[in-house]
Amino acid sequence: MVERQVKMDFGSRELKYLDVTGQKVILPFTCHGVSTLQQAGQERRAVVRLAKTVKLATYTRSVVQMKVDAEDGTTGVFLPKPTSKRHLLIAPTIDTVKDGKVSVVVLNVEGRREKLPAREALGTWIPTDADMQILSLNGELERDRVAKWVDALKKDVARPLQDEDKLDIGDMEAADKDLVIALLRQYAGIVVKKPGCPLLAKVNVEHHINTGNTAPIMQRRRRHAVSENLLVDKEVDDMLSNQVIEPGEGAWGFPVVIVRKKDGSVRFCIDYRSLNAVTVKDVYPLPRVDETLEALHGSQRFTSLDLHSGYWQLGVAKEDRAKTAFTTRHGLFQFLRMHFGLCNAPSTLQRLMDCVLRGLTWICCLVYLDDVVIITKGTVAQHVVELAVVLERLAEAGLSLKASKCSFATTKMEYLGHDLTPDGIQPTDRLIKAIVDFPRPEDDVQVRRFVVLAGYYRRFVPDFGAKMSPLTSLLRKGTEWSWSAPQEGDFTWAKAWLSQKPVLIYPDYRLPFKVTTDASKTGLVAVLSQDQGHGDQPVAYASKVNSPTLSNYSISELECLAVVWAVRLFRPHLYGRRFSIVTDHIALKWLMTGKEPAGRLHRWSLTLQEYDFDIQYRLGKENHVADALSRGPVPVTGERADDGDRPADDPVIGLQDVQSVTEEKVAAVNMQYAAEPMHGSKPEAQSDEIDVDVDGECDPSCRRT
Repeated sequence: MVERQVKMDFGSRELKYLDVTGQKVILPFTCHGVSTLQQAGQERRAVVRLAKTVKLATYTRSVVQMKVDAEDGTTGVFLPKPTSKRHLLIAPTIDTVKDGKVSVVVLNVEGRREKLPAREALGTWIPTDADMQILSLNGELERDRVAKWVDALKKDVARPLQDEDKLDIGDMEAADKDLVIALLRQYAGIVVKKPGCPLLAKVNVEHHINTGNTAPIMQRRRRHAVSENLLVDKEVDDMLSNQVIEPGEGAWGFPVVIVRKKDGSVRFCIDYRSLNAVTVKDVYPLPRVDETLEALHGSQRFTSLDLHSGYWQLGVAKEDRAKTAFTTRHGLFQFLRMHFGLCNAPSTLQRLMDCVLRGLTWICCLVYLDDVVIITKGTVAQHVVELAVVLERLAEAGLSLKASKCSFATTKMEYLGHDLTPDGIQPTDRLIKAIVDFPRPEDDVQVRRFVVLAGYYRRFVPDFGAKMSPLTSLLRKGTEWSWSAPQEGDFTWAKAWLSQKPVLIYPDYRLPFKVTTDASKTGLVAVLSQDQGHGDQPVAYASKVNSPTLSNYSISELECLAVVWAVRLFRPHLYGRRFSIVTDHIALKWLMTGKEPAGRLHRWSLTLQEYDFDIQYRLGKENHVADALSRGPVPVTGERADDGDRPADDPVIGLQDVQSVTEEKVAAVNMQYAAEPMHGSKPEAQSDEIDVDVDGECDPSCRRT
């Protein structure tokens, strides 16, 4: 038998190890309904007491000696008992008895000293044996013990869940589906929706509202229609009965706003704009969407968990409750739970979820606010084990789920506006429909909305910057509104491309990347691609429109700039690994080897020195994708300078012509990456990132579009 090093995370009661394939595996010590450490060795357990008085300094980790009634040489597990001293963390410990004592780690996580008297009972000692589930004598974790854990789960009989037949469980063998259901039954306490508001989380995270020395703000109550008053009264009564709010007192107060949804229902909101304006912002970082989606390479099964009223599972700090007060015709009320509309609420919720799932994220799950995704690169049984770990964490934290918005062990799911599959990532149907159904803009406000909406999927769209140029030109200050053929053509092109639900592959960081670039007087483009066994397939597209300054560069300078810009943009994928740059400009092959480089090209070549790459030359007629994308099918007008490859008197083409050219271009790009169905990658949200020359000079007009 091959021994494997096991890491034991006592804070989360989990075992972590690498299996024979190198995959990181996490297993829980416990699972509701299955034999646990607490249930094992009942007849042999013993109380563990301090051997002598211990003084704990502030913010320290101390190893203390504990007396245990067991024979020397006995190996066992120390399990701490609950304590009211929340600032003391006592780690469950595996140790061997020596001189009637074992060593235990105690952490003091607050800025005050603590004294523990001798003979104080701190927990229980449980001797281990060969039959104990998952945990063996020497800490090894074996595949057969995982199988025993799964078998025990299958045999456990629990009551069926409420509306069990309505659960969204992926297609799989009947035995695998029964295994998923068996696990969910064990966690019925957090999966089944109970009447009323969910309980507060047990984690010590509260929402604080720091307004500094700002004077209290009291806004006048707004008058509502009689029918709306009845709705407000009902909402207030419901929240009072569920202990979400309480009668308020103080100098703060904000008006109630009734927002009517598309389906006719209403949402109870508070206008906290004045409060948010004086609140010190919490800069706790939210996960990057692109980085989150790129972590999905190789995933076979997905489970999506959604908290039941996630905001209301967090409390508001007692000293800040008065600041959440709102005014009604029946008086002043303030929130006990965190409510929507508070500017720092997302940061507080993300902090809670990161605290609860610390050590699991980026390994077997991803979390974005109250959305948790469990990803597995193996079998359904492995997925169930990892799901059990996450559910155990949520149960320990006292968090509950909304079963109707969860999906379990599926092969396709929607997450953050994208459809995730084992093959890749696509724009989701719901948002694509919103883009396709978007009406022709009538003013610059509607143009901005469309560009932002479509821009969420910009990395799925070849040459997005150039295609949107006629539309974004309408947003420039002082530009007169004029909707003509170029705007109509690009508006239709964006819809046509996204309606095909383009697919990008997940990046595999074990394989080399390829960056294909091209440049023209119009703009710069790049394609990040990889060969994962089906030929080159795109990971991401990128493009930008040249400013008037850049349009004056020589073609050699533009081609070199395209390389520098693309490498900077894709740096998270390329830095520290070997990759290839493909260009149709043969002069760039000598960029890094020239004996007497000078000027701008020399400075750019220095920028590339930190990367490990080779430059491959490809004829322009063979560089189909990048060459086509840098020029675009739509004629250049206004700010879009002519690239010299099209006659100056080229007439403005009509909508039907644009659609025809678009279809041909789509077919050409698909031909370039024809093979198996393409996998997927991340989109990139709109950015105001400014290009900076290597000598430090900024060109404010040269923004990514």
